[in-house]
Amino acid sequence: MLIRFGRYLGRSRDERNAEEEQQRPIAKNAMESMLDIWKACFTYSFTMKNRLRELRTGRGWSQQELAERLGVSRQTINAIEAERYDASLPLALKIGKVFGVAVEKIFESED
Repeated sequence: MLIRFGRYLGRSRDERNAEEEQQRPIAKNAMESMLDIWKACFTYSFTMKNRLRELRTGRGWSQQELAERLGVSRQTINAIEAERYDASLPLALKIGKVFGVAVEKIFESED
């Protein structure tokens, strides 16, 4: 900041504004590049298949009953079963414990 401020000493406001205008496209391109990298990192889809509905209905439990046993909402169970949400590791471990099944037997990657 001090270096940049020092470069502006003795310059008119018009000169400073002209220099800033020249630098904006560079900053904009750098920001767009960073956004492209960010999108590439976070748009990678890693979908998990699960047998939660099969296990739950096999026990005759409703989504609400399973949710209460796990300490989550019914909507969370619904989202996991519909594969719109992947369970966190602690939740996946709880699910495995409730059903007495290894987590790998409940959840598997599509990759």
